[in-house]
Amino acid sequence: METAKTEPPRRITRGELPVVMGRLVDQVEDPTLKAALENPANPNEPKGLGTAATRDTILPKLQKSQYVELLKGKDPPIQVTEVGLAFISAVRRVFPAYGDPVGRAMFEADLAEIGRASSRTEAIGKAAAYQERTRSRVSELITTIGQSDTVALDPTCVPTPSTADAKPPTKAMIAFATSIAAQRGLKLPRGLKTNSAICRTFLDQHAPNDQPNLQGQRSRTARVLQLRRWRAMHGHLLNRKG
Repeated sequence: METAKTEPPRRITRGELPVVMGRLVDQVEDPTLKAALENPANPNEPKGLGTAATRDTILPKLQKSQYVELLKGKDPPIQVTEVGLAFISAVRRVFPAYGDPVGRAMFEADLAEIGRASSRTEAIGKAAAYQERTRSRVSELITTIGQSDTVALDPTCVPTPSTADAKPPTKAMIAFATSIAAQRGLKLPRGLKTNSAICRTFLDQHAPNDQPNLQGQRSRTARVLQLRRWRAMHGHLLNRKG
């Protein structure tokens, strides 16, 4: 008898990610979910994440947000950072349906169906139904985020920003950081207005985290600021197309 230890799943590499996103059905073991991801109209193209035109753009966005990093190698494996793990944990705790890859794939499949409509009338009907579901989903998401606490993250776990590679933060991020600094008598760190990573770290450290049972204007203001923070830092996820 030979004694052996189980090995963790091999990390997905940079080159494999677009394929894995398109073949999400291969990553699912539940028969019901597998059936939901199948595409009877075209069995060779099951329902997946993104489109062939957008999947290659996902990894750079995740790297820019410091959610993942690339290890060494010709085709480097992808490793989730502490920031990424914290974001995943927050999404699963606050709004699990939003972080469900199968649910996301089904949502995108509904969008693709609009383009396959056989007539203009059918397309308009499908688009109207899709827009209504989207409004409901986003409204529920924003309400849930506004009522939730911020996630604590050890600043030492945040990857050191690269000044050479960093891009400027959005105007919303700068405005939110400036308002926090003014309210709390803080000095904005050097480079905050030109480096999105520095700005994001400042927001992670100083964004309000009032408890939801607080009463009066302070509680309402805190919830508004929490929602502004999420919109400033992650609003691009709601606007993402494809």
